Amino acid sequence: LDNFDIAFGDGISKEKRLEAEKRYQSILTQEFEHFDHPHLTLRAFDYIKYAMHMKVIDLDQRQILFVPGENKVSSHNNIRDYFLKIGFHVLYHNGKFKGFIFPNGEKISIDDFRKKYNIPENKELREVLVKWNEIFPNHSLAITGYATVVRVLTFNTTGFNFTHMIFSSCHTKNLADFVQLLGRACGNKNYCRTLKIIGLKKPFENAKNFVQNILDLKKENLEKFDSNMFKI
Repeated sequence: LDNFDIAFGDGISKEKRLEAEKRYQSILTQEFEHFDHPHLTLRAFDYIKYAMHMKVIDLDQRQILFVPGENKVSSHNNIRDYFLKIGFHVLYHNGKFKGFIFPNGEKISIDDFRKKYNIPENKELREVLVKWNEIFPNHSLAITGYATVVRVLTFNTTGFNFTHMIFSSCHTKNLADFVQLLGRACGNKNYCRTLKIIGLKKPFENAKNFVQNILDLKKENLEKFDSNMFKI
């Protein structure tokens, strides 16, 4: 809603703000599946692998998974290799390579994919994903990386949506960064459908409380904010 304020100015009526909230798919409205593990300090790949082993996700159905790793290329490689072995396409996105990798070993960079399918450079990554979805309507996809995927990028749009997001304890150490990561599952309801977020209950509740607190502060239409207001 901060962007909403920038676009429409400070004098937003309560009615307009309420309408904006209703039209926004946030972590307050997305479906959450609590999936704890006895060893809550599991690394991203270990947690993802365990969740898949426990059949939290139905592999008999087509799935579009947002499965970020850690801030290590080796983590992204482990996640990539795991999903390739079970037949997924993988969008691998980090400083080493940004592109699609397929179970047969072939790969294509995002830049080459754009050229091949005439997607202009000024179109965002989500438009590339829409095209992938159009070409491969029956294939599952896992999206992994870390620093280049957990902020700023918009994924969900008309023609492409996650079915699930999986986060682990390593993503929850910093609340602000964690809320940014969860933001990849959020957006205008016209473009971002309901999906299932899988992860640890307590950190997710903390993130929801943080977001709800921000919304409550916005409703008060305060002119000044104090750092204590953002504590949960």
